[in-house]
Amino acid sequence: MAKPAEVPFSEAAGLPIVTLTAYEGIVKRGKVKSGDRVFINGGSSAVGLMAIQLAKQRGATVVTSCSGAKREFVQALGADLVSCNMTTNKACEADSSSL
Repeated sequence: MAKPAEVPFSEAAGLPIVTLTAYEGIVKRGKVKSGDRVFINGGSSAVGLMAIQLAKQRGATVVTSCSGAKREFVQALGADLVSCNMTTNKACEADSSSL
């Protein structure tokens, strides 16, 4: 796979270890499957972003934490429920009644 021209080598170099770390947690050790519920701490971190996508691809319901500023971003990647940390923003409080 070719590196996109707009991504510098210094950033692209970290992608393999980030992806392998998330894969190890979600697939190898977690054995996440369809119907599972997964909590990903730090969903907007590099590993968290990959873990959200891997868990969703495997059919899991994903609950994650992140800062309020990243809420929409992690939801766009597939997080079903987002609990914002370090905020008093009522819009970010988790509503687990649907889970």
